[in-house]
Amino acid sequence: MVFLTNMELERKFSQQEGELLIKLARSAIEMTFSKVVSFASLQSFVSKTFPEKRGVFVGLWLDEVMRGCMGVPCPGKSLEETIRQVAIESALKDARYAPLSE
Repeated sequence: MVFLTNMELERKFSQQEGELLIKLARSAIEMTFSKVVSFASLQSFVSKTFPEKRGVFVGLWLDEVMRGCMGVPCPGKSLEETIRQVAIESALKDARYAPLSE
């Protein structure tokens, strides 16, 4: 689950756009465990499609149980960069949960 925030910007994302952003978050987490996954083409497409800076929250759920949730409420970096950063932090740095492993 990826939540996007920005008090100044009220852009709504389509279902397809939301699915793309979730795919980016998953790819970022997969990259931390494997060098096989590459999201270079996805990253390029996302950067062009979502150029704005946004705050982001990423919640990780496994078998309907939350396993991590981190966020950046204020925009500071590109949407693509923020999603990658926050997804990895949700997977590995949320002190309430053990870090995900392969």
